[in-house]
Amino acid sequence: MPDHLKKSYPTQMLIILQHQFYDLKVSEDKFSVSLSFQGKQERITIPFFAISEFRDKISGDVLIFDKISIDSDKEYKSEKCTEKLSNGSIISIDQLRDE
Repeated sequence: MPDHLKKSYPTQMLIILQHQFYDLKVSEDKFSVSLSFQGKQERITIPFFAISEFRDKISGDVLIFDKISIDSDKEYKSEKCTEKLSNGSIISIDQLRDE
C-alpha cells in the first residue's frame, strides 16, 4: 500500500467494492484491487487475515472475524469465526463443519 494511504489509514480502512474498482486479483491468501483515492487510482493488496469484517449489502449478512495471533513458531490459527445473519442471530462456523 502506498505510504500516503498508510498515513491516512494507519490502523483500519473501510473498503467498499461496488461500482468503481478495477483489476481485482484473488490468490490463496490475499487479494489485490485498484481503487480511486481522491481521484487517483492506487493498487492495494489485502491479506485475508487482515480482514476483520465482511458485509454483503444485498443480503444484509455480516461476517465478523476475530484477529489471529501470529507466532513464527506456530501455524496461523483463528480462535473463533462467527457469522451474524441479517436476523441478528450469531452462529459458529464450526457448527457447519463435518467432523
